[in-house]
Amino acid sequence: IASEIRRASARDSCRLIVAELEGRLVGFLFAEVESGGGSSAEPSPAWIHELWVEPEHREQGTAAQLLAESDAFFASRGVTRISVRVESSNVAARDFWAGLGFGERARIFERVS
Repeated sequence: IASEIRRASARDSCRLIVAELEGRLVGFLFAEVESGGGSSAEPSPAWIHELWVEPEHREQGTAAQLLAESDAFFASRGVTRISVRVESSNVAARDFWAGLGFGERARIFERVS
């Protein structure tokens, strides 16, 4: 997390959005707008690299608040495509993102030796 905090604070294309309750961290979202990599006519793609909410604060709207702030950040930069990586085995996360309108675009195959 420390490297993400340093990266977010050093670059205008990144945001670390935090949720606190009584001075205690209960969630965070790390967002980034990529630069380059496509034609100048295409809007820059964006990534939600991390979304975490303390287990006892889940299903209370914390993630929705963090996502609303990231949506505003992305919209202010003209982003129209937002991506998030999810492990194939994490059914709960896949269902969560699908419920927010995210759909599977690619699969990555990996061999570990």
